[in-house]
Amino acid sequence: DELFFVFDLEVQEVKQREEQRRKNEAARIYEELAKSIRLRFGSIADYFAHIKGPGDGDLSLAKFRKLVTDLGIELDATQLQRVFNLIDEDGTGSVSMQELQKALEFHLVRDMISELAVKLLETHESVAKAFEELGEMSGPAGQRPSSVGAPPPPLPTFIPHAGSPEKEATPRKGVPQGELTEAVFMRILVDLKLLGSHADEHGLKLLHASLHPCTLQNFKKQLQVAEADLTRDRKKLEREHKRQSELQKKATKAFNSKHWAEACVQSWMDRRSAELRDAGADPATASASLLGAGSLE
Repeated sequence: DELFFVFDLEVQEVKQREEQRRKNEAARIYEELAKSIRLRFGSIADYFAHIKGPGDGDLSLAKFRKLVTDLGIELDATQLQRVFNLIDEDGTGSVSMQELQKALEFHLVRDMISELAVKLLETHESVAKAFEELGEMSGPAGQRPSSVGAPPPPLPTFIPHAGSPEKEATPRKGVPQGELTEAVFMRILVDLKLLGSHADEHGLKLLHASLHPCTLQNFKKQLQVAEADLTRDRKKLEREHKRQSELQKKATKAFNSKHWAEACVQSWMDRRSAELRDAGADPATASASLLGAGSLE
């Protein structure tokens, strides 16, 4: 019985490892899909609009295979079927836009947050500084500055969060402290200079819906997490570059030292050979004398 128990434990361990391997594989594929879809189409909604035609709707396995192939993601038949089944939660044999959105949501949102953090670093040097300037942009009554002669536009209303999110000890006047409506969230992105003329509306709505709760503090926190990750990656690259540079310098120094030593030895041998010739030594004897010398003069 003890033998069977040990054997059963080993089988369970193998199963657990295989399950974890498949989870990691699915996460990697989801990340590739999310990144590639955003780069190629902008959003999942834009992709479905791109492929939609008469009779088109959800993705069959064949259409999903074409999507993966078009995006340059290499999957074998087993991997493709496994991922398709994971995304097809209702088991209908087809993947809807909502199912694909749900499966890739984490990676889509993470990529968007990272991209927004990069923009803030480029325009404001840091996330904290960007939000400080955002607070300064709001008037004492929660209104943005307006042009001369025009009344300042009022802020859209926002819904207080029922879960009592963390609040700043001394919140700035004019900066929303509760849960943000979609309209207020969009306006904040405009004020932070994070929106261009070709804003990804579906992606921004997904981002707004994915922030739980969608408060200014939580949005700032997520951006700061991305900022920390970007800083860590940048420092890691800098350390690797420095290490490679030092290795290159050592290799160059060693190469130069070797050539310097060889040049010194050759110079000594030439000088010694000339001395032996001047002394009238036999060429064979001179050569043997040079080869047998144990030290430089």
